[in-house]
Order: sequence, then structure tokens, then C-alpha cells
Amino acid sequence: MRKILLIPVVPLVFLMTVSIASAVAADPYYRWASIPSVTCTTNGGNIEVLMASQPVQWDLPVDAQITLHYLANGVEYFLPSIPYDAPDGSGSMVYGPLLATFAISYPITFEFRMLTWIGGEVVYQSSYFAVCAADGAGTPSVANQVVLRSMPICLVPLPTTAVQGRLAQTTPTYAVASLDTPTTIMLPAGTAWYVIAGESGFYRLWIACGATPLWVPASVVTPNYDAPWNGAPLPASGA
Repeated sequence: MRKILLIPVVPLVFLMTVSIASAVAADPYYRWASIPSVTCTTNGGNIEVLMASQPVQWDLPVDAQITLHYLANGVEYFLPSIPYDAPDGSGSMVYGPLLATFAISYPITFEFRMLTWIGGEVVYQSSYFAVCAADGAGTPSVANQVVLRSMPICLVPLPTTAVQGRLAQTTPTYAVASLDTPTTIMLPAGTAWYVIAGESGFYRLWIACGATPLWVPASVVTPNYDAPWNGAPLPASGA
């Protein structure tokens, strides 16, 4: 069985280890056990996100696996995520600090997502979030969710406040809000997309549950006048 490694910035510190052979919970999980503090720092044009520790707990059957996903502002980095064999039974552990570096600017929402897999399907999602607007202490939170077999896993959940816009012309797309990051995907004129963020004169478009959102110049996006949107105003583009 492979050991679970959470990419520390110092050698792993096992502050607490509990292993109990017991019946598996009705909803098996590998998840965040508490909410560690977080600090954000600018270093050479990058943002460094430092989690103080990595406390996890689990209640799993034999042959469960986990994948680890690191996202900044909804974009996943450090791909691919390799499945790890998870410990079986019940237990908990506190790993040492974790440092993640991203070549972006503030504000940043960092997400460390852990997915629990059983029989090739995701059954549980646990995400640690850290929001930083500038250097200093960030605002951390944790969200744990049982995943129903019929429930899709969204790389970026669609915000309930999102509105739709319509493309005035066929446009290239970008990985981030910069013309220096073109993708190979073109979006056709007249198509409508959910606008979920605005930054630096770009809009971030929600494409699909299983797809990474894409950025387009805000100048090519107009309100969608079809019902139920009826020309609802688009968010500020940060231009």
C-alpha cells in the first residue's frame, strides 16, 4: 500500500496518529479534520500560500483511493492528480505545513481539494479554502460533501448569482485574464455563457461542470436578452 503524501515544505510531522479497526461509516470519507491557519506572501511576482498544518481524518473500506487537487481562483495546477491508496479503517493524522506557489496576483482563492474514490467513482469531496486579498493572514474554511453516485463533480461549482452573457463575435479563449495565455478553444458568436467573474478587462465563463472555466475579453460579451435573463447586467470586468 502506498503512503499518502501531501507535499510538505518540511519533513512530514506526525503530530497525532490514531488507527482503529472498525466498521466503515455509511458515507466513507477522507477529509479535512479541522481548519488550519493560512498565510499569503508575495515572492518574486508569485503568491505563496502557506498552510500551517494538514489535519486529516478518514473512515474507509479496503481499496479506497484519494486524489489531491490544488486550485487557485478556480484553475487547477500541478496536474495530473495521481490516485493514492488510502488507509483503511478509521483514523486521523496531522501532516506538516504545505506551501503552494502560484504565478498570479491578488486577490486569490486557494482550494486544496481531496476526492475519495471507491470502485472508480467519487463518493466524497473535502475542500480547504483560503482567501487572501493581500500579504498576511488569509481567511480559511472547509467544506465537506458526500457525493451521490448521480451527482456530477464540478471543477468549479456554478455560483447561484451567475448571470448569462452572449458573445457578440467569435472569440479565442484564455487560461487566465491575460492575452499571453491563449488556449486552442474558440467560442462562436451568438452563444450564451454564464459569466462567473471579471478581472483585468476579461470575463470568466463557466463552460460545463466537468470543464475548466475560460476567460474572454469583456468587450466581446453583451447581456443576454433572452428569458429568464432579460438583459440582466453583467458583473464589473475590472478594466
